[in-house]
Amino acid sequence: MASRKRRTTMVQKNNVSVNQLQDHELLQAYFQSKQLTATAQEQEISSFFAKFKTLEGFKHASRECLDEYVTANQAIRQSLLAAIELGQRVARAMPKIQGRVLGSQSFGNELVTSMRGLEQEQLWLFSLDTRHQIVATDVIHIGSLRTCPFHIRDIIRKALKYNAQSIILAHNHPSGQAEASANDMRLSKEMAKAADVFEIALLDSFIVGADDYTSLREDGAFTTFDELKTLEANMKLK
Repeated sequence: MASRKRRTTMVQKNNVSVNQLQDHELLQAYFQSKQLTATAQEQEISSFFAKFKTLEGFKHASRECLDEYVTANQAIRQSLLAAIELGQRVARAMPKIQGRVLGSQSFGNELVTSMRGLEQEQLWLFSLDTRHQIVATDVIHIGSLRTCPFHIRDIIRKALKYNAQSIILAHNHPSGQAEASANDMRLSKEMAKAADVFEIALLDSFIVGADDYTSLREDGAFTTFDELKTLEANMKLK
């Protein structure tokens, strides 16, 4: 009976949402799935952080450093790297929308279909060519955008990689509401200014809810910026 009770407790612990676990707890869950003893799990977790210090350190580790880490316990650590790579590929997985952008209304409706039901807030970047054809779609970030956990330069780098002439941003509100927040407005305006430095136009920034969307372009959020650009262009012609 006691053994059965322990198994029930373990099941309940495993049912905790993985996004609520801390870094070391995620590693523990992985090593636990490999049937390692509690002592071996702690040793592997300690070895990981001794080598890389943080997840950021792992992300930027050299190929030589990774090889050195794996060699010490190849059977377990090679599969850990494979699991991490799978997670990274899922995060980079391209949304379904691809084609040509003909208008904000049709594009906004497609976004509602694609983004409704997402459990977490996601920021998507669409890179377009001179004919407004989407040449690449990237998931830039998964999680709350309130603290701006990504850098605008990351978006610019992606756009330049695809030689984009223009870009579109879109993010969802898991609450289902499509109203733009002050932070949404600020981020979009900063993005428009940064992209313009590289002669890339931010065509629109969408906020997607459960059944509707908000287009900041339609709402006139970029009006002042557009007017300044027109004025600047006219002054160059004189």
